[in-house]
Amino acid sequence: MEDEAILDLFFARDENAITATSEKYGKGLSNLAYTITENRSDTEECVSDTYFTAWNKIPPTRPSYFYAFLSKITRFLAYGIVDKRHAAKRSGIVVELTEELADTIPAPDGTENELGRLLDAFLRTLDTDSRLIFLRRYYWCDPIETIAFMTGRSPSGITSLLFRTRQKLRRYLEQEGYTI
Repeated sequence: MEDEAILDLFFARDENAITATSEKYGKGLSNLAYTITENRSDTEECVSDTYFTAWNKIPPTRPSYFYAFLSKITRFLAYGIVDKRHAAKRSGIVVELTEELADTIPAPDGTENELGRLLDAFLRTLDTDSRLIFLRRYYWCDPIETIAFMTGRSPSGITSLLFRTRQKLRRYLEQEGYTI
């Protein structure tokens, strides 16, 4: 079923919207949640909560990119679960990704919307492969080995490309007035 038809079901408050969403995007949302939570029951809870949140936000919201809308909710919920589970001790993947980007993106200072706009503009300057690899790592939280397998590159090649991309991002943000 097409996204517009699913969204029409949401707007009609038809519970089949949840079933259609699950059939179309359930596996992808589950993979995303599991990558972050590393726990099957937390993954199921997260995906279920994603559907509930979408039900409550649609209407009035009518997302232009339905899967991006759902994945943003899933990521938020999954990181919330990780935060609760590991309040004193962070999950390895969260710490690893945070450390990788710590020298590139400035600390929050109330300008997150502007930073998001700049990040989007930066990603548009990258070639398709670099953008995909960057997003697979830092948005979808895929391990280096998985990205290497998906792209047919070596893990060290992926690591090098990500390092160079982070350096480009740092220079781009500095040119835009952000200091790291």
